[in-house]
Amino acid sequence: MNLRLLLIVSWLAAVAGDNMGYVIGRFGGRRLVLRYGHYVPITKARLRRVEGLVDRYGSIAVVAAWFVSVVR
Repeated sequence: MNLRLLLIVSWLAAVAGDNMGYVIGRFGGRRLVLRYGHYVPITKARLRRVEGLVDRYGSIAVVAAWFVSVVR
């Protein structure tokens, strides 16, 4: 297996995944969570709690959540 090719493809996949997450959040956001949140354990109360954390701590909460895969 070519290591250089593996690293390039891995990097591209990570960037594409991050961008897709952004696009879904940017254009679907709260509406999608409220509509399809029951498939994963997201309730309106949990969503309000997370929104409160982001309002209170801002970008620190977003960066910290990035390192916890379940939260992402």
